[in-house]
Amino acid sequence: MVPRSKLIFWIAFFVVAFLGCTHSDPTSYRYFKPSSQHRLLDVTPCSTLADLARTYGLDIVLASQQFEVDNGKWIVQGSAPHTGTKAYAQLFAAEFSVYPPNLVRRAYLRRIIFCQDLYCEGLRRGIVPDFISGDLYVDILGRGGGELYKRSIIHHEFFHMINYQADGLSDRDDRWSSLNTRGFKYGRGGWSVQDVPGTSILSDDYPGFLNHFSMSAMVEDKAEIFSHMIVDSAYMKERIARDPIVGAKVQRMKEFLEHYCKEVDESFWLRAQDVKRADQGSTH
Repeated sequence: MVPRSKLIFWIAFFVVAFLGCTHSDPTSYRYFKPSSQHRLLDVTPCSTLADLARTYGLDIVLASQQFEVDNGKWIVQGSAPHTGTKAYAQLFAAEFSVYPPNLVRRAYLRRIIFCQDLYCEGLRRGIVPDFISGDLYVDILGRGGGELYKRSIIHHEFFHMINYQADGLSDRDDRWSSLNTRGFKYGRGGWSVQDVPGTSILSDDYPGFLNHFSMSAMVEDKAEIFSHMIVDSAYMKERIARDPIVGAKVQRMKEFLEHYCKEVDESFWLRAQDVKRADQGSTH
């Protein structure tokens, strides 16, 4: 029989070891165990992006038929892409290639699924990140908008995956909250305003925020800052000059990301600026 003192010691040891791996080990990941309802998609490899897949160690695939996936937390629905795959793949590759492989690894991204008619919990979506399985569902036709919007949403949704691994998409980030004006409170979440006309259009009408959508939740505010730092640096430079709160958020974003992944340094932002974008400087 194991002495009580030794039993307590070993229990404490394994608890500390588990918590340490969960919160401090840079190779550990935050995710839920998929429910028994989760099933594999019927997919085929996307040959157009084979090189990109190899570079990042990802599976990049095309949905082969209509699908519905229940990961135990939400339901994602979509169908096989019929047209426009090659053109969109080129746009996607140009944007995604700015990322260091280590950042993609730390975001726990495992598979990118190109599809059409994408919905999550009944809401039409352009891209859906699945933090549970490490999947990123991408509707190649999107939800409309110009080319800059189609580019920015890639980075917006990928940042949610980074954010989830960093703090579980917490809305309790005191450092970020302190950048807003005193007394400001975010809304109910991006889902509550995604169909509001003009919600994602860049505007000076919301001091401290890039657009109406940014005010819906802290996670959306962060994702909008991140995505536009990448796809529209010229606009961001102008906006920072007349909006000190946005400027402070940009600086905080850079600090956070370089601490989270050392490869996201100044050279990363310069590389992002070098991507050729047809309507750079527009407001969607």
